[in-house]
Amino acid sequence: MSEDEKNGKKDEESKPEPEDQIVTTQHTAVIDNQEIRYTVTTGTIVLKEEEEKEGKAEGEKAKATVFFIAYTRDDVADVTQRPITFSFNGGPGSSSVWLHLGALGPRRILIDDVGNLPQPPYRLVNNDYSILDKTDLVFIDPVSTGFSRAVPGEEPKQFHGFKKDIES
Repeated sequence: MSEDEKNGKKDEESKPEPEDQIVTTQHTAVIDNQEIRYTVTTGTIVLKEEEEKEGKAEGEKAKATVFFIAYTRDDVADVTQRPITFSFNGGPGSSSVWLHLGALGPRRILIDDVGNLPQPPYRLVNNDYSILDKTDLVFIDPVSTGFSRAVPGEEPKQFHGFKKDIES
């Protein structure tokens, strides 16, 4: 056991480097009375930053993991011409869940006639007002919201401003 381990300090080298974790599934939904086939890609991407010491590059260091959900329409002839809408809520504390399950995504949580949520478990229904028929969708949780987190040893507040939001 190293001296740092005896003193309760974790050795930087022993921390596992976070990795991207991506899952992809296929689905269908009815939007504006039209059946739409789409792919969902979701997971976390590792946000890295180039480290420098005494003016010399030391490689990239993981700073955070960023959670996302992307919906892409399957029957598109030329994906290079298809629009993409990026949607993210403000943080810290407010993930993109209500933008995607309450407004823009291909499925939404069923609410009552005046907009109140029922008691959980929530029921998902097709979202007739989704914009997936017109544009692909990417929902992003800023660091410290939803499932996005700073990696251990990094200060979360460094991501709580518009400059770091833009950079990430």
